[in-house]
Amino acid sequence: IEYAVHPGFGGSLGAHKTLIKPGNWDRIRSDGKRRTVSLFQKDVPAAIRQRYLEGHNWEETDFYQNARDSLMNNKRYASRITSISDLYDRCEIIDKLYRSIKKEGYRSQKGLRELFPARKEVQVAIGRDGEILLDEGQHRLAISKILSLRSIPVRIMVRHEEWQEIRCEYANTGLLPNYVNKNHPDLSNLE
Repeated sequence: IEYAVHPGFGGSLGAHKTLIKPGNWDRIRSDGKRRTVSLFQKDVPAAIRQRYLEGHNWEETDFYQNARDSLMNNKRYASRITSISDLYDRCEIIDKLYRSIKKEGYRSQKGLRELFPARKEVQVAIGRDGEILLDEGQHRLAISKILSLRSIPVRIMVRHEEWQEIRCEYANTGLLPNYVNKNHPDLSNLE
């Protein structure tokens, strides 16, 4: 997963729903509408890279500085960061998550015995060509990439309408367009 849908769909869906969605949301756009962005261009994943690969303190990351500046201007930075104290707490939570994944490996939310584990798993959207895009879970995904983990469990939140048509065709005929790898993880349960 190299790109993320921005803004994500997660907040607009219920706990156990998957949406089939047409449109250009899976394309890179610059007109201010939903678009894809490189994962490590987002504040938090970039800060995770700066912190754990480059050895920076949180205070030196763009994420921290942007959040602090927003808070100093009496603006909320994110739903969970409404004060400088929240910002420190958030950084500590990310440090704890990083140490846990590094020491114990990535554990699914079900394995962690979370309430409503499917809702808390890394959530993805699948574009028209089968590209897997991050929707929610940027902390865990970025840490997994930094630690070079080969795979992690994810929950599919949204499929592009054209990708869903490819899945249906494959389920019915076993045929795929030449550009689609038959080992795509979203096709494995259709054989």
